[in-house]
Formats: sequence, structure tokens, C-alpha cells
Amino acid sequence: MGCSESPGRSRATFAQQCSAFALILCFCSPAALAYTDLDNDNMFDSWEIANGLDPENPADANTDLDNDLLSNSQEHDAYT
Repeated sequence: MGCSESPGRSRATFAQQCSAFALILCFCSPAALAYTDLDNDNMFDSWEIANGLDPENPADANTDLDNDLLSNSQEHDAYT
């Protein structure tokens, strides 16, 4: 679906579709993913995915994936 005006489509329909298209782009873009936290564990989903964690599992914040005595949440906060 794109945002182009075409004959036979009202301006209201055009505006609604463009708004919906912009919303889809916002939530589907990698930039938006960088700041989402689906499981509310205070770790960005993009970081969880990059580090082999489940962005929908809040319990993984308290585990220590690399056994360095820092929880995954602490690793996230320390940018490691």
C-alpha cells in the first residue's frame, strides 16, 4: 500500500491511507524496533534480539547469558 493520490479516490481516503501507511512504517522499521520493549523488561527488543534473547520473555532480564556474573539487564544498561 502506498501513499499516492489517484483518480476516483477522495482526499479523505487518501489521507486515511497515508496515515495508516505512516503508522505501519513507524512500527515496522528497524529504527522503531530499536526503541521498543515488548516484554517491559527495560531492555530494548533490538538489543535482546542481537544478544540471542527473547524480546517477549521478561524473565530473561534476570538471567546471565554469558556467565560473567552480570544479569542481562545489567549488560544492557552497561552497553556491553
